[in-house]
This record gives sequence, C-alpha cells and structure tokens, in this order.
Amino acid sequence: MDIKFDPGSLLIDVVSRWDSHVALAVGEQIRAQVLSVQDNLAVISIYGQEILVSTELLLQPGMVVILSYEGINEEGKHTFRLVEGKQAAAEPARLAAQVFRQFGIEPTPELLSRLEDYLRLGEAVRQPVLERHIEQFALLAKSGLPLNSPNLRIWHQFWRTPALEQALAQLLVLAEDDGGQPDQGLARLINSLFVQTGSADPQEIMAELLARLVKPGRPADLPADFAAGATRMEEPDELAADKGGASLRASLKSLEAVMVKLVEEYSTLKNVNAAGRRFCPQVQPLYLLIPFAHGGSAFVVELLVEDERRRKEKVSKKQQDIRLTLTIPTSRLGQVTAVITVQADQYALELIADSQEVVGLIKRSLDQSGLKEVFQSVSVRLRPPGLLQPKDQLLALIKQQIGPQIDLRV
Repeated sequence: MDIKFDPGSLLIDVVSRWDSHVALAVGEQIRAQVLSVQDNLAVISIYGQEILVSTELLLQPGMVVILSYEGINEEGKHTFRLVEGKQAAAEPARLAAQVFRQFGIEPTPELLSRLEDYLRLGEAVRQPVLERHIEQFALLAKSGLPLNSPNLRIWHQFWRTPALEQALAQLLVLAEDDGGQPDQGLARLINSLFVQTGSADPQEIMAELLARLVKPGRPADLPADFAAGATRMEEPDELAADKGGASLRASLKSLEAVMVKLVEEYSTLKNVNAAGRRFCPQVQPLYLLIPFAHGGSAFVVELLVEDERRRKEKVSKKQQDIRLTLTIPTSRLGQVTAVITVQADQYALELIADSQEVVGLIKRSLDQSGLKEVFQSVSVRLRPPGLLQPKDQLLALIKQQIGPQIDLRV
C-alpha cells in the first residue's frame, strides 16, 4: 500500500511545567515511556515524572522510546528529539488497519486500495492528521455508501475545504439587485439548502435559485436539462441574441459550477448527519453549516447539536439538556468557539479563543455585551491543545460510539 505520507518533525516539546531533578546536557539520551496519547499530545514518564508533551509523531501508549535532549527552544520549552523515528512511527497500512477495526470494519486489500485513492486526493500529511483522514474514510465505508471515485471526491471536499463560504460570496455578487444589495429571496433559498435536514430536494432548490437569479419571478425560463439536475446547461436562445449575453452567459457558467458544489456538499451533509443518528442514537447529534453575509463579506458558522439527556441517567427525558458547539470566524478576534449548554431553564455560555490577549479582551467586554442578561453563567478560556472543530467532534463522537467508550471531547 503506497500512501503519501510525511513523517513530520521528530521533535518532542514539553508542554507542561517540568522541574527536572536531573541536569541534562544537550545531546544526552534518556529512556521515556509513553503513558497516554490524544491527537498531537502525549503523557510520557521521564525519571518517574509524568509530563505532557506535544509532537507530530504517532506515539503509542506503552511504547518505550529513546530521546535525545535538544535544550530549550525559542518558546522556552524543553525539547527532545526521537533518536530513531521508526521506533514511534506507525506504518500507514498498519494505522489504517487499526482505525478500520475501531470502526468495526475488516481491512480488506480492496478497502485499503480505495483508502489509498482517497488519500491521493489531498497533499501529504503528518501522522496525527493522517489518522483523522483515515477515520473520515472509515466513516464513509461504515455508512455503506459506494466507494466510487465521485463519492470519494465529494466526501474529501466536505472534510477538507467546504464549498459553502466561497460559493456564498459568489452568489452574493451574482444576486445583487439594481441597488447593489443581495436579493432578499437568496437567504431563504440558501437556508433551505443548508439548514434543513429533512427531505428538501436540493435539485429543486437549485432550479429555483437559478430561476430567481436569471429572471426573477419567471421559473419557466430555466433550461429544462439543468432543472432536471444535468451537470451542463444549454444557453437559452434569448441569451445568445442579447447584447449583454456574453456577460450573462459567463455568470451562468459561474453559477452552475457554484450550485453543483453546493448540491454535492448538501448531500454529504445529509449523509454525515444520517450516520450520526444511526451510530449515536443516545446523543442524536446534528451538524449544521449556517451561512452569514455581513458588510459585503460572507462566512460560515459550524454548529454541532448534542442531546445530552440520554447520556446522563439522572436527567429526565422531559427536561432539556442540550449542548451546542459553534465556531464563529471574526475579523478582529480570529476564530471563537462558543459552547452553549441548556439544562432545564438554565443557560450557560463558554467562549474559547486562540490567544490570551483575545481572552482578556472578551472578558473586559462581557459587562457591556449583554450576554450576562441571557446566560446564567458566562466563562472565557484559552483554546486547549487538541480541541476539535464541531465537524471533527462529530467524527470523534461516532468513532467513540462504535468503538471503545472513551470520552474524546475536551
């Protein structure tokens, strides 16, 4: 099995406070035992002392490794280097077999071959990221969807670079009215395409949107083959004769490409949520992409909804116990994660930022924000290492329910 694979750096940085009772010289080698691993973090034992380290290597609990002390880096962290990378680097095929078994899948040669095709769609990745990519493929296989080339491409697109944000920006330009403002019907149609998780037909929504953008109020002008879901649309005769036909035809081509990507993303979103309901019946997770437009720019908020009532035995099924996790991109504060918990009539909000500076800024602004009037509890903290995005939290939750019962959330 030939998978593109970048072993990454062999460096191991100490993240936690470490008061070594032994003076180490640069280049000195020591033995360390790996106690536990989560994403790119691991707890290792050195001279009987447990320390938290960050590394791009795929360490395994119980592994004994030889480390060379590299001194203190520019960030003030003690740094080690693995003497032999092969001691801690798992072969991709062995890693794939391990992940497949966690998902209850037999790692057949045919399945490993399709995984290789899937990984070829992206760039070479380092070990912690490689494992997550294999998990994404394993979920596709576990869901029972055909592992053909189109499905692999669409599934890969959904997990790597979702199309909605870029597509929304293009739609805003195409849908401007005479006053330069977005058509009011656009928001409703886009929400129909991405917020609904029911039986909305994306092809019908796509046809309605195209009709609105080309000739508002006259859906009959829509080319029949495109409305039926064709991947290429013919040009209406009146467009060819129109003086501005060339510009409009270019807009239609651009719109067509955008809508194809949106329909593909919507279908994948439905399949991912179906897998969540199937494999996590207790929590019934729901993952949503919510588009927003503000000040001429477009962005997307990711939302994961979890029903905690069945997870907790003491909570009445009639009593609300919901957990909402949102990622909110901002221009000044970077990405902010909001975790909202609703228990009965109690509302709690936790805001998570990428830097201590932003944490301080949010804390100073809380009193003027009005959030404390809505939530009984409001807290702000620094983003911990390894905190997953809502989409990856859903993947981890599904893996947890299928495999060993370990809480992977931070």
